[in-house]
Amino acid sequence: MERRVARRYLLGTMAASVAAFMAACGGDIHNSETKAVDDPALGRVYQWEKDDLLLLISDLQPSYHAGDDVRFHLLLNNQSSAPAQVRIRTKLLGRGQQAVAEAEVVAANVPSADAVKLERDLRLPRGLPPGDYTLQVELPPWTLPGQQTVGGGSALVPLRIVS
Repeated sequence: MERRVARRYLLGTMAASVAAFMAACGGDIHNSETKAVDDPALGRVYQWEKDDLLLLISDLQPSYHAGDDVRFHLLLNNQSSAPAQVRIRTKLLGRGQQAVAEAEVVAANVPSADAVKLERDLRLPRGLPPGDYTLQVELPPWTLPGQQTVGGGSALVPLRIVS
């Protein structure tokens, strides 16, 4: 029983299958709202914004070795008229977006129309194989006084581990 399939139907089915596969495998990593900007003074700065909260990530190196400490700065700028109470989770994601390293969660109170600068430190495991990884700086939904929780999301930054 040999039937010919119309080329348009076949290509449409293949495209839909590939799109579904990419969505399932890629997860949130490819839809990140993180933007990279080159600054003469700070080098490459990564920017993420959600609900009047701006996050800037700076002072990352082009590459790291297994066992290194990844030290970088975060600048949280609260552009709303109310102070924000924010928790920050920092992880290094490997294949399949699995966490291979994680720093302790920190909390920050960011006054209204003001900014807070934090230094973060993430120790890389010694046995980490070389390759491309993703630094995830996650801000779970935060609270503003007199309001329910708002925001939430992650800044995703590429990170290279060399031998």
